[in-house]
Amino acid sequence: MLAAILTCALTAVMLSACSSDDDKTETPQEQADVQMTYAVEVTDDVLKVANVEVNYVDQTGAKQKEVMISTTWKKTLNAKVLPLTEGLWAKLTPKGAVEPDSSYIVKVTTSATYEAKLANGQTASGGFGTDPTASVSLVQTPEHVAAWCATSPTVGFAVDKNGNATKTSVDFGGNSNDDGNVVNVSPDAQQGPPALNFTDPVFGQVIGSDGRNYDYDKLPAGVTPVAKICYVYNHYGLQYVFALALTDEYFYNWNWGEMSFYAEGAYADCIAERHEPKFSNCNWRLPELGMFYTMIDAAGGYEQLRDGFESVGGENMVRDRYWVTDSFKEGTVVYYKVYDFGKGREGYAHLWTFYERVRACLVYIYLTN
Repeated sequence: MLAAILTCALTAVMLSACSSDDDKTETPQEQADVQMTYAVEVTDDVLKVANVEVNYVDQTGAKQKEVMISTTWKKTLNAKVLPLTEGLWAKLTPKGAVEPDSSYIVKVTTSATYEAKLANGQTASGGFGTDPTASVSLVQTPEHVAAWCATSPTVGFAVDKNGNATKTSVDFGGNSNDDGNVVNVSPDAQQGPPALNFTDPVFGQVIGSDGRNYDYDKLPAGVTPVAKICYVYNHYGLQYVFALALTDEYFYNWNWGEMSFYAEGAYADCIAERHEPKFSNCNWRLPELGMFYTMIDAAGGYEQLRDGFESVGGENMVRDRYWVTDSFKEGTVVYYKVYDFGKGREGYAHLWTFYERVRACLVYIYLTN
């Protein structure tokens, strides 16, 4: 009798164990060679007003984080199986104080992509990221900074065993999964624009579309001139290079719009996404008044600077007023300064009344050996 009971009990346990194994639902995995690529790019001003912590999902599915200390961040990982999940979030934390009466151009662009070589020999690729054509924002107060930081979106998607990707939510703790600004991106797009990379730059050279400096008559085939180097100075191994675009942006007023901290005019049209081509380590910007004076001195006079672009494949500046970033207040009225290349002197214009010209500028500072 006891033996029969033990036999029945043992049989029940075995059946229960078998039943438990049958009920498990594990996601089938497929062998694959997958390259995961994450990228984050911010404007220079972002790092002035906020701390940036990059949160991402690695090839094992674990969540990692790294502090961003420059304007570009990129991570490439390799996985061996599908399915997998990719997730990316640039956590923005306001630094607090901002300079009084200062404006900061801020934008964060994120992307996460994959390229998978499947077991059947086929290749699948895709990805998602924030819209690279989205407008920049201009912040001026700690409240503006905090409100802007809270809008940083999360990129998240799952790649199935066949290499197909669909958006999904990824919880990094504190992030929003509102993906209204997240669009499809191509892995090829993550190669990004070239970086400025100079070798012994001198006044009068051009910057090519590949980011290198050349004598105009020695540009290699396939490289076009995009800017003229108008000032070079080395201070204890720190190289300063100012360059002006080869064409004007035509006329703009400051056109602040309904919300006073969003600039849609001259300033916005001088930064990276408005003037082409872009460079990964330096943004186009509006010159400061002092920068114009420095470049005028280097050229030998304001007329020489103004008329020195046709000789390097560009369009000369005109005898007119050009916006600079400098400003001053009289009571509650803000005036922005200009430089007049017709009269060779500085002036000013009321914030929204006048339309002036814009010539975009590159300021590149780097260490030399």
